[in-house]
Amino acid sequence: MHKVILTVVAGFLAAGLIEFYKTFISGADEAINGGYNNRGGISNSVTHPGN
Repeated sequence: MHKVILTVVAGFLAAGLIEFYKTFISGADEAINGGYNNRGGISNSVTHPGN
């Protein structure tokens, strides 16, 4: 019976780590890298006088 309880607890911890990664780590990565991608797109579409 103890093995079953430990397995259930380990499953909850694994699911919690997966949700933590999805929410915080990938969200922070998008927030950091998203600005660079958007900035590059805007600077490429600007027309320069004289061209």
